[in-house]
Amino acid sequence: TRPGAMDKIGDLGVDRLRVILTWNNVAPSPNARTKPSVDLTDPSVYAWGEYDALLAAAQERGWEVLLTVSGPVPRWATQTRRDHVTKPRPKEFEAFMTAVGRHYADQVAIWSVWNEPNHPDFLRPQYDKRGRPASGRIYRKLFLAAWKALRATGNGRDPLLMGETAPRGTG
Repeated sequence: TRPGAMDKIGDLGVDRLRVILTWNNVAPSPNARTKPSVDLTDPSVYAWGEYDALLAAAQERGWEVLLTVSGPVPRWATQTRRDHVTKPRPKEFEAFMTAVGRHYADQVAIWSVWNEPNHPDFLRPQYDKRGRPASGRIYRKLFLAAWKALRATGNGRDPLLMGETAPRGTG
């Protein structure tokens, strides 16, 4: 149904597309607690699937793509390895963003880090040992890891968005 849907929205004047790429959807062994023994900066270890087809279709139409790379994340990429939204590890995210930057470099016009980082479906609200909010610091580290990876892959001059939040988060 993608071609028909894209034709229909193109007829409405669309010439840009936002795609939310969730790390958990493409990562190797996303539900495992143990990190896979592969080079996680290598795009070939990820299952890009429908993301490749969607970005290729946008490129064929001459549409610019805003790619938002987001959680949920693989369990092995979190500090606690309990779930997919608690304490994502910036070093693992940097490796993933390196693979993303290499794989989609010529198909993305604007990059974005994390969809709605104030929403628990993407990044669980978290606190430090003293009960102070920690999610902002966690998100900042993820953003900086992504920025470093994009610069290293030749995408450092592309626009990079941060802090796109839901109209409201959670308590």
